Amino acid sequence: MYHQINEKTENDENPNPNDFKILQREPSVYKYYVELKDATFTEQGYLDLAKVPGLYVEGTGQFLRDLRENHCLTQKELATILRIREWSLSKWEANRKRVPLQSLVKITELFEFPRDKIYSLIDQGKFKIRTPLPIKFEKIRDIIQFLKPPRRRHKSVTVLKCSPMIKNLIESFGFKIKQSERGFRINSIKLYDYLTTFFRYSKIPKINPPLTTDVKFWFDQGVDLKRAIIISCLQSDGSSGNSRYHQTRLFFVGHCKSLHNYLVDSMHYVYKLLPSCYFTHKNYVPVTIYQQQKNEIKEEIMKLAGNTKTSPANGQSIKEYLKEPQPHLNYLINSSKTEKKIAFRIWASTEGAISIAGSKNGISISFRIGCAHPRLVKELQQVARLLKINLKTEKAEENWSGIQGLAAYTMKNLMEFIRIGGFFKGVKISSNSPYHENIPKDILTLGILEYFRQRHMNKWPQKLPMSVHHDNINKIIRNKEFKSANYYLDYFSREDDMILHKKNTNRLLPSRFLL
Repeated sequence: MYHQINEKTENDENPNPNDFKILQREPSVYKYYVELKDATFTEQGYLDLAKVPGLYVEGTGQFLRDLRENHCLTQKELATILRIREWSLSKWEANRKRVPLQSLVKITELFEFPRDKIYSLIDQGKFKIRTPLPIKFEKIRDIIQFLKPPRRRHKSVTVLKCSPMIKNLIESFGFKIKQSERGFRINSIKLYDYLTTFFRYSKIPKINPPLTTDVKFWFDQGVDLKRAIIISCLQSDGSSGNSRYHQTRLFFVGHCKSLHNYLVDSMHYVYKLLPSCYFTHKNYVPVTIYQQQKNEIKEEIMKLAGNTKTSPANGQSIKEYLKEPQPHLNYLINSSKTEKKIAFRIWASTEGAISIAGSKNGISISFRIGCAHPRLVKELQQVARLLKINLKTEKAEENWSGIQGLAAYTMKNLMEFIRIGGFFKGVKISSNSPYHENIPKDILTLGILEYFRQRHMNKWPQKLPMSVHHDNINKIIRNKEFKSANYYLDYFSREDDMILHKKNTNRLLPSRFLL
């Protein structure tokens, strides 16, 4: 969104130019401000152009000659005082050579000629500066927020997104706006020097980690956040690569803001970095991006995890993809139990789903994690077993590897998943779901567990259409009839004990959900 000329700014209530400060732009991570530096103006309120390096003035020959002769000095005498060559002064007075503005001001101050009169002559057009830089602040006030000099001295200045009216106003000063791959620019190193001489550019973070309490707690407990969170996020719902400007990019996508916050906090504690882009919608999906000129972070991640790219790119053959370094979870298998728990929860939250499925006895739990990469599936299954969760591999011919992912259909495995923390809060079921659209996965889990509990307690009939089962679960969630995760851990643990006792005494099992 661009600013109009007549927009109300932070300075409307205080017209004093010395207090000028305005919001230049506000992307997702920082607020960028531009303000005037101290000692910018002369006594008469002109911008002190003599502070800008490399400015030259034309048409001053007669003025310099009259000034010198009025003080009864020869060219040689004045050149000696100024410590310049006599021929340079001679060419200045003959208008055969432009005069450096700093030298002109030095000469006039030597003869006690007010600096403001020089600037007045420049403003009136009697003296000309080849680069058309505004000498009055009022002339640049309305366009300064759209001009951004790069961090390093460069031959061009970026023109931020603005209205056509603003662009026309900028070009009315004689600046020509050109379009390049990186946007609109003005090729002028003098304009860069002008902006950096009079204006200060600052940024204030909009996000201040820690954004969560969990990550700080884990970090204080010595958890390796690279293994537990960063790599898990990048391998499940993210990736890494290089931009077209040869910058390293790490990015994570997903609608759950809390997972983005886990990644942001982890990158803050491990690398002392804020993202380049935070939870910003691109192609209708929120994305968090880290963009760096150096490759150290990416190389460190590649060394630990092999790769973050888990499937062939669009248009890439399987054979070409398999020639690249392949992702793996060796770093996780050899990590601590806490790191395994956190990482598995991230995989389940980003790529997992919870629902019900039809079975011989009616319905059963359906807990799945999507992953098509053969090695990752095998190693993720191994990590799950170390956490006492038994997942089976499911096939899918339409996927590039023929693998759909991992799944479990027993209450016991779901209980083990809940024991390690379950789904992270706020991760919602996809909007493409035919039954549970946009319901948080952790809430849906509790709703399903309450439905199974009620079916057992009330001995409802097993044979019902699946749509009815889903509607009943949604009704439980809408009415907030579900209880805490600890309640269901206790309830279903007692039921398992009962079943085990009946098995040992050779009695019939109850007809309750044989999961």
